[in-house]
Amino acid sequence: MKHFLITLSVLLFSGLAMAQQGIKDFTILDASTQKEVSLYQYKSKKAIVIIFMGNFCPYTKLYHERIKALEEKYKNDEVAFILINPNTQGGHPDESPAETVRIAQEEGFKSQVWIDRNQAAIKVLNPSKTPECFVLDQGVKNELRIAYRGAIDDNPQVEGDVSSAYLADAIAAVLAGRNPKEPNTRPTGCLIKK
Repeated sequence: MKHFLITLSVLLFSGLAMAQQGIKDFTILDASTQKEVSLYQYKSKKAIVIIFMGNFCPYTKLYHERIKALEEKYKNDEVAFILINPNTQGGHPDESPAETVRIAQEEGFKSQVWIDRNQAAIKVLNPSKTPECFVLDQGVKNELRIAYRGAIDDNPQVEGDVSSAYLADAIAAVLAGRNPKEPNTRPTGCLIKK
């Protein structure tokens, strides 16, 4: 029992430390323009929402409508939405940059859609699954920090049965100048190959 409590304390402290430390900038490819973009070009926003998504992942597909609803809800606020495909380096045709652009256009996402070809974003944020989301806000010393990381909500299968909308709650908290009640949750989805 003592060992369990020590391990739990270390994990909680590690998660808190990760949330409080500054997030390094990274450069990545914009899927639609094929130009390099930087995370920090959005650091003046009150919140940056990053969602790692896989084209082939069935869990990601379950969240398309919910993501679009969040984009619509916060379209006039100081929120940047960025969708990142971390799987394009594997050579699977469903995860190609062209297919990523096609799906984004077909679905009508308003977010930026980025390709993590060199896993630059993965190295900085260390996601484990798709979909996994992050909410970044201004930390100290003009650096971004992770205010929230984890699942979009607690029910990927049935939107009508969601009891905890983690991502929406985290965005609302950050916009109100508060820390989210739950800064870390466990994502459900498809493993990201690193």
